[in-house]
Amino acid sequence: MRIITQPIYSPTLGLDDRIASTMKNVRAAEKITNFRIANGEIRKDWGYVTYGSNQPLLGTSCSLSVYREYNSTLTPHCLTSKYIYEYETASDRWNVVGRGTLLDNCEDAWDAAANVICDVSTDEKRGANSASIAIAAAFGTGLAADEDISASDVTDDTYLHFWIKSNIATAAGD
Repeated sequence: MRIITQPIYSPTLGLDDRIASTMKNVRAAEKITNFRIANGEIRKDWGYVTYGSNQPLLGTSCSLSVYREYNSTLTPHCLTSKYIYEYETASDRWNVVGRGTLLDNCEDAWDAAANVICDVSTDEKRGANSASIAIAAAFGTGLAADEDISASDVTDDTYLHFWIKSNIATAAGD
């Protein structure tokens, strides 16, 4: 399948609806909403909702592009200094499509230690499920749960990325 790209320039000249779109600078937006450029990064605008429910994206935003497939499906992509993200409209999420090593998809329950319950939840970040780990009050310290992962060569990787969601409200930095 051939993919046709259409560049979307960073709207560094702001919103301009005074002249026709064919006559304005490509860096002036006509119908753009919901974000602004601040310190070289794309950020949600004041008073608007976030474009994508899993913001902020990791790294500094470098460009936004929309890819049009032959069936006329438009798919936004965001290139950051760390990843390439593809926007999935059905889930309102930016998904990483760049190179990386998936160690575990968390689609099944992990092995639980004493006073820990491991299960599968449909409250997912990606895919259909997520691993759910409930720590009982009687749990002390140490390993709460573990998962066997297939042998993977991660020697060229520089960091690991985890998605962790707590059902306990915490303060920033906790």
